[in-house]
Formats: sequence, C-alpha cells, structure tokens
Amino acid sequence: MFDHILHEEIVESIDSIELVTDFGGKFISDNSVYLGGFDKNRQELLLIEDLLISGVGASKQSAEYGAYIMRELRIFDTLKVHQSTNITTKDFKDIRYGGFLTVSQSGAGDSLMDAMTLAHQNHLTCFNIVNVEDSPITQHLDKLIKMEEEEARE
Repeated sequence: MFDHILHEEIVESIDSIELVTDFGGKFISDNSVYLGGFDKNRQELLLIEDLLISGVGASKQSAEYGAYIMRELRIFDTLKVHQSTNITTKDFKDIRYGGFLTVSQSGAGDSLMDAMTLAHQNHLTCFNIVNVEDSPITQHLDKLIKMEEEEARE
C-alpha cells in the first residue's frame, strides 16, 4: 500500500493523534486536551522537579523531542532522556521530587519494565505514555504500586 516506510509512518502518526484525542472528543478547549491518567494524578505530577524519561527506538526519539520542548518551557529543574537498557541506580542519584516517564508505542519490553522497577524502588513517581491502554508496562506499574501498598499495611 505504501511506497516507502516513511510514508507509512506519517499516515500512522496522523491516526495515532486521532486515537489519542478520541477523534477530538478529548479536547477541552482550543489549547487543552483531557488525558485521563495525567488529569487524575495532576497534583502528584505537579510536584515533580527532576524528570528522567526512558524509551527505546522511535519512542526514545519522541522522548528527546518532548524533552526539548519541556526544556524550552523550563518545566523541570533537571530533565534527562536515556535508553531504557542503559539505566542504572546511579541515574537516580541526586534526584529530588523525581519522576520517571516511560514512552512506548506498545508498552512492552523487559528493559522498560526493569528501568521502571529501579525508578520505583528509588521512590520516583512513575508514569507512562503508551499507545495501548492496558499495556504490559501499565500492568507492571500497577503491580509495583499494589506490592508497595501491601508492604505498607504489614
């Protein structure tokens, strides 16, 4: 159907925007979009001062562009983007009021889940941008939070 992979990527990007905005149904105004998970956790996310973003492949490239915009807007005190396979405990050193964001198209990948586990163990607020609502990484984060809640009750 497509003459080149780039053409396919452009068409799929348009489809992704339509899906993520629920074909325009999530627009609150001309410059605001309702994003369920972010809006529900707004107060906690506003506390983040230092953000570490992780992704793989094209998702990492998207994260780099998003980080560029966030740096221009001076949203965070520090902002780093890393390949999820390269993240170690040292990356969380000296992070205050930290956040850890994974960016993924599929929401799958052991390296993303391993990096999220490290971030969660280092008390960072973890959240995802993913194309699949009930993705493996979302389920993984839900398990980490549930385990933490159970440990707190004991």
